[in-house]
Amino acid sequence: MRQTVFSTASPVASTAPSSPSLGTCGDLETLTNEALYASLVANETPLSKGLEVLVHRLRPIIFNIARDYRSILSWDDSDALQEARILLWQLVIKHRYKPGAPFHTFFSRCYRNRLNNLYRDYLLRNPVRCGSVTLGWEGHQPIIVGVVKFNSDYVERYRAAQSVRNRRLYEKRRAAAGKKPREVLTGDQKAARKELARKRAAERALSWQRENREAYNRRRAEIRREKAAGTFVDRRRKGAAV
Repeated sequence: MRQTVFSTASPVASTAPSSPSLGTCGDLETLTNEALYASLVANETPLSKGLEVLVHRLRPIIFNIARDYRSILSWDDSDALQEARILLWQLVIKHRYKPGAPFHTFFSRCYRNRLNNLYRDYLLRNPVRCGSVTLGWEGHQPIIVGVVKFNSDYVERYRAAQSVRNRRLYEKRRAAAGKKPREVLTGDQKAARKELARKRAAERALSWQRENREAYNRRRAEIRREKAAGTFVDRRRKGAAV
């Protein structure tokens, strides 16, 4: 079984020349990124050591991409490296990389997509953003007179796009199951259908009452007699006397 727990006791600083575990990696430093990834997939190299070597080699790419998200997500270098380790571990266990393009190019695209997903999740969980109202400048410092709150327009645009994607996926599954495409209704059409369903339900209730009128009236008479005699038991209350 592969070991999937990474040590985070001592975060790696951005100015450190190398990772502490690189001295015990043996011949891993002589392998290319593609060859090292292939050895990790084939389980020929210890997972923790191989991932540390890849993280050390890809540090410039990691810090360059994470620079755009540090002020938004309040990250430091250790957070960026930890997300890179998680991404590399997922790429290895899921066999995502295919030979062809350089591994560092593939990783940079996947890492940027991962940070975009984290940023999207952050905006969805924190839809209210704050902005300051400045009156002017005093030297190099702004004179802030108040703070206003406004909803992020990204959340609204993302939810609208997600609704469209979900609708397309739903129609695709209906077509695969051999069902007819679902009809898209306007607001007036939906209201008309609700009114029609309400009328049909009322007609069914009225027809049932007409068909069972005699039994209904007979039961109502029995209930009145039982209440008058004090022997009526409400069946809906499981034997509680009324």
